[in-house]
Amino acid sequence: MTLGELRELAHSISQRYETEGKAFANFQNSSGLTCLSGCGACCNHPEISATIAEMLPVALHLLDRGDAQDLYRKLHETKLSDTCVFYRATSSDMTKGYCSEYQNRAVICRSFGAAALRGKNGKKVLSLCHHIKASTEINLQELSLEQAPLIDQFAARVRNLGADTTIYPINTALKKALEKVLMAES
Repeated sequence: MTLGELRELAHSISQRYETEGKAFANFQNSSGLTCLSGCGACCNHPEISATIAEMLPVALHLLDRGDAQDLYRKLHETKLSDTCVFYRATSSDMTKGYCSEYQNRAVICRSFGAAALRGKNGKKVLSLCHHIKASTEINLQELSLEQAPLIDQFAARVRNLGADTTIYPINTALKKALEKVLMAES
């Protein structure tokens, strides 16, 4: 793909992020089940994953900012850890922190916290971070899931915009997105 084509794809993905993100934000705000301020426990989970396409917006942002080559080199020369490279810990146990690229985060990062999955019977089931669950006083049994967005539908809508829907650990997906962007630029 050319750099122009990658930019078009990234723009489509960013638009989808904005549209779908509103549904997640609305549900979380109306239910009162929002992420805890300063919590970064999920960023250390080894199963954080993304597709190359999901990471294109941030890869292009890094290119435009002049940081793509340096970050690619860092990802290429070091062992990729389970912790997302954009996570900035503010506590020694790594459970508190923030995302340095929050505006360009992947699907899983946008949908995590409080949303829904389809249960075995096909009905929506609340998918809730255990930190939020432990801190809430909301009766979860009484919570209506009608407006809860489905995580897998959001992921499919974004991933289907890209040609390759292979899911990688997030740092690997970022590295591959940076490769595409840097190759198209040269």
